[in-house]
Amino acid sequence: MGLLNNILGTIQTTFSIGKGTDEVGIRTNSGILQGRNNGGSWKNILVLTTNVNVDKTSSQNITANVLTKITFNNINRDLSNEYNTDNNRYICAYNQEILVCLGLDINNPTQTLNNIELSVYKNGNLYRTMTDMKGSYSSTNIALDKTTILSLQINDYIEFYIRTQYNVSLTQAYLSIFNFS
Repeated sequence: MGLLNNILGTIQTTFSIGKGTDEVGIRTNSGILQGRNNGGSWKNILVLTTNVNVDKTSSQNITANVLTKITFNNINRDLSNEYNTDNNRYICAYNQEILVCLGLDINNPTQTLNNIELSVYKNGNLYRTMTDMKGSYSSTNIALDKTTILSLQINDYIEFYIRTQYNVSLTQAYLSIFNFS
């Protein structure tokens, strides 16, 4: 999330070649990605607005082989009042394309994890598996950072679930939802 905030944040960053009217390049300007061609003015390429940013302030126990909803109890930003911490759902206020960034930390798993499944559910049904990691994960800290793009209609809701083959503690999680415009 830090990299995305640096790229899309309020700090203006410019990469350009040439001088004066011959300058071409790209830049961020208050969260707006802009481009400039030879002799032209800066034009918006893409606008991403951080609509929702939530995280968890306490750990969450994940039971082995049980699909468990990820809970977020701290709202940092919610421009349209779309995130509900009571049922841990993002409820879409209007038709939109969104970029979802989800990050999780599992600290000190007591056993080597061979499978971590992270999924997004839309309106109560599996929409997309964001990751289905197979292999051996014996690190003392496992960090997952996943993104996906979704098309939502008014009143669609999304929720996030995790499943592992052993009991683990989810120590940190964050969710950021960006609107395309």
